[in-house]
Amino acid sequence: MPPPLVGDTLLLYPQYPEVRFSGFLRGCPEAPSDLMDERLRMPGRVLFMGMCPDGRIIGYLCHPETDLAKEVAGRTDFQKTGVFLEVGLGGLREIDIEQFQQASLDLFEETALDLPSDVKAEIIREIKSGIRPTNEREMLLAKLRQIHMMGRIRSRRLDKTGATVPCEAPHCGGFTLEAELGIRPNSLSEPDYLGYEVKQYKVANFTRITSGVLTLMTPEPTGGYYKTDGVEAFIRRFGYPDMSGNDGRDDRLNFGGIHRVGEFHERTTLAIVLNGFNAESGKIVDATGGITLINREGVEAAVWGFAEIMTHWNRKHAKAVYVPSISTKDPLSYSYGNLVRIGDGTDFVKYLQAMASGQVYYDPGIKLENASTAPKTKRRSQFRIKSVDLPGLYNTMDTIDLTA
Repeated sequence: MPPPLVGDTLLLYPQYPEVRFSGFLRGCPEAPSDLMDERLRMPGRVLFMGMCPDGRIIGYLCHPETDLAKEVAGRTDFQKTGVFLEVGLGGLREIDIEQFQQASLDLFEETALDLPSDVKAEIIREIKSGIRPTNEREMLLAKLRQIHMMGRIRSRRLDKTGATVPCEAPHCGGFTLEAELGIRPNSLSEPDYLGYEVKQYKVANFTRITSGVLTLMTPEPTGGYYKTDGVEAFIRRFGYPDMSGNDGRDDRLNFGGIHRVGEFHERTTLAIVLNGFNAESGKIVDATGGITLINREGVEAAVWGFAEIMTHWNRKHAKAVYVPSISTKDPLSYSYGNLVRIGDGTDFVKYLQAMASGQVYYDPGIKLENASTAPKTKRRSQFRIKSVDLPGLYNTMDTIDLTA
């Protein structure tokens, strides 16, 4: 195994906008230097990049006159993710399909103990003899169809070991769906399932899937007073006393409420500004800028740097599926609808444009309990959007009936 290369760099030039990849030939024993001559700028060159299981990325650069480059130029069936074309291997192998079906069956039998026997039998037949998926998208839809067929699912989640445990909190719909998909909790900025980010959201009726509000991301600030002085100091300076009137909350400070670009919040006195983004041109003009919470005096209360949040958004949301749910009580259970939406292709500029227009907003749930005795903080920075506004974040968004 060759040693990892050091020095390869991605450089963002926001004024174009353009990203340049440099340094990746350093240490290459047979570097295709003639193909990289900037004076030639040879059109039709093709750079293949593939990720290894250990995280290394290997590449192969080919001349535009090679048969391989010509075949790529003549193909129109490649799926596009951002600026990249995804070159598949002609569909899933038979062993991939068999393994997927067996894994689906094993997971279903582990988690479906409280289903009626006739429903269990129907879903098992669906898994064994249903439509055989040929790619990751079909696999995802097949699994969501099985979950829809289960009807009411007792609220649950997976722990870090993969064991199923009860989930009785008010917002367990996402955990329950993740449990049925076999997703264990983690803090990695990676898609949830088969390359797709999975987002559950509440609706009152499965025929009205564009209703409701959902959370897109929950990143912690990377700068500002929040970062330099800490969460407790941030809440004491910009928060406010709990206004619910509930028992036990008289010594609690909150930091919440909807914060939009250019609108100062009544209680926190803060507004969102997009430092380094020109909404009219739709360009990032300063790559060192960020999504910033400021007060009227210009104090930066919290900052989410473009570099960090851009990586998070593009990495997790390039492909996403949005699944509506309805909850019932006694016991707490969730049902998942037959109409789901798949968003394909996004970029960070779309996200910033949605923020500039007020569609994406900051709606935190941050609090300081026992503020005067034994202070205890809770952090939750949420960026949210109305369900009806989701299509603006993606190049395409398809609504799919799982029962069709």
